[in-house]
Amino acid sequence: MTLDYKHLFEVKNLKTIKSKLMLVYSALVIMIIIVGGISVSNIYFLGKSIDGLITENYKSINAANNMNDAVDEQDKAALKYLIGDKQEAAVLFNENNAEFNKWFYCERYNITEKGEENIVEDINSSYVEFTKMFSELQQKDSLDAKKFYESSVHSQVTKIKADLNKLSTLNEDAMFRKRGSTSKRAEYSTDSIFVIFVSAAIFGLFLAVIMTNKYLNPIHSLIATVKSLREGNLDKQAPVINDDEIGLLAREFNNMTRRLHDFETSTKGTLLAEKNRSNTVMKSISDPLMVLDSSFKIKFINNAFEDFFEMVEEDIINMHFLQVVKRVDVYDYVFRILKEDLEEDGEIIEISKGKRNYFFNVTVRLIKDKDQKIDGAIVFFKDVSELKHLEMIKTDFIGTVSHELKTPLTSLMMGVGLLNDKKLGALNEKQNRILDTLKEDVEKLNGLVMNLLKISKLETDKAAFDMESCNMLEIIYKSISKFKKLIEGKKISIYYEIEDKLPNIVGDSEKISWVLNNIISNAIRYTEKGSITVGAYKDDSNVFIYVKDTGRGIPKEFIEKIFEKFVRVEGFEVMPESTGLGLAIAKDIVKAHGGDIWCESELEKGSKFIFCLPVRDTEDIG
Repeated sequence: MTLDYKHLFEVKNLKTIKSKLMLVYSALVIMIIIVGGISVSNIYFLGKSIDGLITENYKSINAANNMNDAVDEQDKAALKYLIGDKQEAAVLFNENNAEFNKWFYCERYNITEKGEENIVEDINSSYVEFTKMFSELQQKDSLDAKKFYESSVHSQVTKIKADLNKLSTLNEDAMFRKRGSTSKRAEYSTDSIFVIFVSAAIFGLFLAVIMTNKYLNPIHSLIATVKSLREGNLDKQAPVINDDEIGLLAREFNNMTRRLHDFETSTKGTLLAEKNRSNTVMKSISDPLMVLDSSFKIKFINNAFEDFFEMVEEDIINMHFLQVVKRVDVYDYVFRILKEDLEEDGEIIEISKGKRNYFFNVTVRLIKDKDQKIDGAIVFFKDVSELKHLEMIKTDFIGTVSHELKTPLTSLMMGVGLLNDKKLGALNEKQNRILDTLKEDVEKLNGLVMNLLKISKLETDKAAFDMESCNMLEIIYKSISKFKKLIEGKKISIYYEIEDKLPNIVGDSEKISWVLNNIISNAIRYTEKGSITVGAYKDDSNVFIYVKDTGRGIPKEFIEKIFEKFVRVEGFEVMPESTGLGLAIAKDIVKAHGGDIWCESELEKGSKFIFCLPVRDTEDIG
């Protein structure tokens, strides 16, 4: 009898593979037992130390205690003020005002319990009233201040402290509730995981013993095919030996290799290359650029953004916008574009870096999915520092030239006046006509210079506005009264559509009057017959003033342009006294007040100029 050594070797080798596979499965079972034991141990100790994890309520309690300390210090400041240490009291009060607000906003963004928000709002309203009381206290003499403190300020402090105590108690109770519930949850998790890991260990052992022989050969074949695939043979197919799970895996593997092969030669590869090229282009853009998702987390920045803000993309990916660009005004602008689905030309912002100020035109372009839902946004910081610098140079130049022209123009006007009054001798008729033309041109040039000086001052000195509470009805009626004789002389009618009880606005009454006077004078100038209507109305946040005429109207293509400097409407006769600057100045004034101005017009039917100004409290002045 002869032995088949080759067959014996293969069987022995097969057993060795089985042993190794059993060893792997056994190791897997042991690992499951170890992991389960560690999990049970961790959950057990988690239940014991859960007190240390309830950080939200602790933050609220800590914030309440710090706010309480700040209010105590401010109460001391009020008492110091009463005994005469006024300057020291004011400094102490303001320092602790900042400390209170810091911890208040920490609490406001850490609300976790039912009823906590109402308590926080009560604290806010009480504290605002307290700060107002301190300001009022400072306006009183010693005796009245002491009475006011005892009757109002001290009780307000007591109310704030009571609310803070209520806030602290609410969070303490919540901490104890959470500790009990989480301990019970930990016990339940311990039992559940123990059952699961024991079951998994038994099932794994059963699988290792029963299923090894059945799946060993097909797995070897599949491994060989995988190795071939790794070497680049995408058209290689795995043999399907059994019609079972491994056979199904082999079929799916074959489908995958076919798809990979097709993908390599399909347009998907081209699209991937296009995406890479797009990223390369965005990276190479010379101005800062960032991509946000719908929750304002950063998903991409280019090289220029990294260089300017001195950040590395890997460090800030998935960070919130405000954690990186710490500008609330920019965030508010981006937030408004995303939430209202707007498309605007951008907003100019100023960023200081080192000893230099940079100006950027921030534009936001929305990213939408196939259902047109907003999925994110591209925020582009276009560097317009040089343009802004040139604009400042231009404005300074215009202001300087206009100022230098003012003196010789004054001399010219005085000379023309002397000649016109015949103080230097009588003039013949021809000389009088020349003098009238000269006078008209000098007056027109003087008006141009004055308007140039006004617009230069508006662009360079925003502090030139004398902001105060303004009665709009008074401004409107005063403006109309100035033009009554001119309106009667042209034999045109004037109508009023003005709401009663218009709210006051905060602004420079002189400059607002100038805007309204300019619009009314234009309406009279370009209305030959018919009527002019002056109206005003309000909504929740603005007062709207409009002037409507039945004049010649404005072509559609010029409606936006007429608010630019020196724009003339082509094909229309322009009055000699027009300088082309009035509406540009009006726009600058309205914009400086936080409002807007626009025009609605139709040829041969007339025009309607509207401007709006925000309704604000006098506390907002400045």
